Amino acid sequence: MLYPSDEDLALLSAQGDQEAFTQLIRRHGRALLSLLRRLASNDTDAEDLFQEAVIRAWTDIGTLRRPDRAKAWLLQVARNRVRDFAKSAQRRVTPVDDAALEAHAGRHGRAAGPDPRVAEALAALDSLPAHSQEAARRFYLGGLSVAEIARALHCPEGTVKRRLHTARERMREQVRLAGEETADEPVQDR
Repeated sequence: MLYPSDEDLALLSAQGDQEAFTQLIRRHGRALLSLLRRLASNDTDAEDLFQEAVIRAWTDIGTLRRPDRAKAWLLQVARNRVRDFAKSAQRRVTPVDDAALEAHAGRHGRAAGPDPRVAEALAALDSLPAHSQEAARRFYLGGLSVAEIARALHCPEGTVKRRLHTARERMREQVRLAGEETADEPVQDR
């Protein structure tokens, strides 16, 4: 039985064949993850970067100029994810331990428990279309600028702005609907 070449799998993937793309990732997934583990600071980041690299590869497979070099291209996509991650690291906030956070929140009169609006906002973010969700995550959670997102996603800044606008509108609607649902529920003593 003959197995399809990387070139055949890449060409089929570029035409939207998900099974061919899955085979390509299965074939080279270990190499991708191994590279990411060497370049990332920990296994959790490496696994997150692996997922991002696979999504990016699926999104951009149609731009692959040399389908016969699919493995090298996949490895470069992974390296680019690490580079983008490292660039955004300077924008990420340093985590604060729970005790310090609770003490700070208590001094300012805020409730110590998790804010249900945060959960609603994250659920609304998760419900967005993939392109809008990716732009919103990079902007709001990753701290990237519109220009940085445009470079990372290989699209014009206007497209990023439109995706962010769409994300904001849909998230507002989702949060508003969630608020209406909870307003209909009976109030319970705490």
